[in-house]
Amino acid sequence: MTPLLLLSTLVQADISADLDALLSDAVLARATVGVYVKELGGDALYEKNADKRLIPASVMKLIPTALAFERLGPDYTPVTLAWRDEKGVYLRGGGDPGLTIEELATLAEKMGLKPDDEVHFDDGLFGEERFAPGWEVGDLPFGFSAPISALTVNGGRAELWAEPGNAFLKPRNFGVRVEGKPKAGNGQLRIRRAPNGWTVRVSGSLAKGPARRIAGVSLPDPGLCAARVFHPKAKRALGLKRPKNVFFTEEPISVVTVGPSPMIGTIRARNVEALVRHTLQESDNMYAETLLRLCGAETGDSGSWEDSLKLAVEMLARFEIPEDAYRLSDGSGLSRSNMMTARAVVQLLEQVLMAHNGERFLNSFATPGVGTLEKRLEGVTVWAKTGTLTGVSCIAGVVETHPPVRRFVFAILMNNYAGKAKRPREIQDAIIRRLSQEAAFRPVGAGSVARTAPRY
Repeated sequence: MTPLLLLSTLVQADISADLDALLSDAVLARATVGVYVKELGGDALYEKNADKRLIPASVMKLIPTALAFERLGPDYTPVTLAWRDEKGVYLRGGGDPGLTIEELATLAEKMGLKPDDEVHFDDGLFGEERFAPGWEVGDLPFGFSAPISALTVNGGRAELWAEPGNAFLKPRNFGVRVEGKPKAGNGQLRIRRAPNGWTVRVSGSLAKGPARRIAGVSLPDPGLCAARVFHPKAKRALGLKRPKNVFFTEEPISVVTVGPSPMIGTIRARNVEALVRHTLQESDNMYAETLLRLCGAETGDSGSWEDSLKLAVEMLARFEIPEDAYRLSDGSGLSRSNMMTARAVVQLLEQVLMAHNGERFLNSFATPGVGTLEKRLEGVTVWAKTGTLTGVSCIAGVVETHPPVRRFVFAILMNNYAGKAKRPREIQDAIIRRLSQEAAFRPVGAGSVARTAPRY
């Protein structure tokens, strides 16, 4: 055995032993754990149950964001369109999950809307579905499972704030009523709302002190709520035909009139790259599902979940990920019906990162101090997507060693562990820190990291 081969074998044995020791923690005794690590463009470094399908939680968001980069491109910008003619004013949602109250109000002002204007809105780009298959009914009233619509505002949610004797919504109530007042005490505050109801009922007690955020509350009809920000009397009218002559300017919000054309207003404030960055860094379910369905609406058969997920399956097939390595139920990972293997997650990541816009995609991830890694992995050069459900904790991404600079793609999926997520996350972080020290290792036969054109 040559000295180089002996060194590589010994170092690989060392890291395998170290990772095995970390994964032998008692908190994982009854858990199912899948781990796969490989050098970007190179060989495998470590695997454990790498082909075991597990619930990925929000690591699932890698699929719709990768699909959006592929099908739409990072520079594609969804358009919220408004126009005025002799009959009235019209507003059409274009699948921008980031629309704000201020943007819609500014557009209305620029178009000169008046109280007696006849205003219609169309939020039908994605079809009639609002909730993904597999979402639990008990989650639907809360902000993390907001209904998905091609026209929305404020992320499809409001924030419930409360103090003893008072409860209210911020930044506005959007027509949702709050009933009940918390009592002063050390008990528990209870929040109830029917999935599509317009009344939030608050009961129980709350410790004395200033008003504080209690929870996000999903908007029961995001399209209607957004349209009423634009004009309080707006009415739904599906199937509106957009004007033929639509001119885009460099301004995020613009209104133009050209020749005999009607007055045209647009909001084009965020491109796909910005939407993907928010999705991955903040783990926003509504953004992830909207991106998935926008791909279906703009490049597929329709914006339904079924048709949009077909595009995701086609992408995974192009990446040579076998069908038995995953099961897709939604785009956000909120459904516990989603399944993926650690190897499939790494294959997906590697294919996207080695594509033309791979570095732009990588820079959309959370990093230490940013997003879901705000309090994790300080001092480590890592880009990652986390995922958490009850009994599920996952993380996947890229860790960089230096010097010399080398990148390892990893996926760590943990299901059915005992207790809370704190200890599993500590184990994940210890694994990633260990990988960041692996500059000396190079498997036998590994060459330079390839940065080739994508296969799709």
